[in-house]
Amino acid sequence: MNSVNKNPFNISFGEEPNSVIFRQNEFLEIVDTFESDGPETKTKIIIGPRGCGKTVLLSQVKDHFDKKDNWICVDLNQYSNMLEQLAGKLYENGKIKKLFVKKEFSFSFKGLSFSIQGENPVSNVESLLDRIFIYLKSKGIKVLITIDDVSNNEYIRQFVQVYQGFIRSKYDVFLLMNGLFKNVDDLQNAENITFLLRAPKVYLPKLNLFAIAVNYESALGIDERKAIELSKLTNGYAYAYQLVGNLLYKGNKKDLDEEDLKKIDLELENNVYGKIWESLSPTDKLVTFAMLDNYKVADIISALNINNAKFQVYRKRLINNGIADDSIRGEFHFSLPRFERFVRFQKMLNE
Repeated sequence: MNSVNKNPFNISFGEEPNSVIFRQNEFLEIVDTFESDGPETKTKIIIGPRGCGKTVLLSQVKDHFDKKDNWICVDLNQYSNMLEQLAGKLYENGKIKKLFVKKEFSFSFKGLSFSIQGENPVSNVESLLDRIFIYLKSKGIKVLITIDDVSNNEYIRQFVQVYQGFIRSKYDVFLLMNGLFKNVDDLQNAENITFLLRAPKVYLPKLNLFAIAVNYESALGIDERKAIELSKLTNGYAYAYQLVGNLLYKGNKKDLDEEDLKKIDLELENNVYGKIWESLSPTDKLVTFAMLDNYKVADIISALNINNAKFQVYRKRLINNGIADDSIRGEFHFSLPRFERFVRFQKMLNE
């Protein structure tokens, strides 16, 4: 049966699987803000650890606005000239081409020639974009720009500086980005673009375990008790949800055995945990080692022989990386599924 039906689970990064836990609160937070009259902000940044579903949420928001006649969505690649990409993609968009047919525009760019009646020719891509946005605003058309997995590089710094000018000019241009906490933090603190510090962040929490269990019941044909057990195994981590579901669906199985758990550990290490571990400082790693035998904050601090103020620095970093949580007062736990096993192995390698 599973060889005929399409697998609802997908473990490839950047691709939206068929079985998705819809993040309604975060989705509405972004959409309602952008669609409101006189929005309080035209920029949102989705933040979360690797594999938590940032790209899926960004794609869902983009799809929502793509269906609206008075919105144009443009996805930009941060590793080439983003202003040229934006101008080229806006021109190629079918909604705008209908307007260009009226001969109201004229400019030269990338081998394409246009002109704006009564206006001097534009000499650079920034001026060209100004003309386009002024025209689109007069027609009641808004533009949503999306950037996936941002980092601090020359192209995106240049783009964000120009985008800041679009906002000052009150163009109907919106920006939705996503990224890891460290990469977003580096970009926000780059010279001349600190306005991003004021951009509201959308932090992605764990997926709802009940929703995961319901989806497993439906997609895998398992009973409620087993579905709940499997949902607890994922601990609400989006990649683990897809990983467990994919493994069972492809194997036409109702439960995981020890070999399956080893496969899950290997996939998590190769695709996520190894990269997270590389990004941690030596002291961050020592904190995770201390967490193996302690979950009380006081005991962790004692084991590390540091004061509370210093611990809070590492606590914040581990939470921002999605590794740990302190939702229970006075306690500090691993939040990524089976991450404790990974850390214990890393500690043994260091002994």
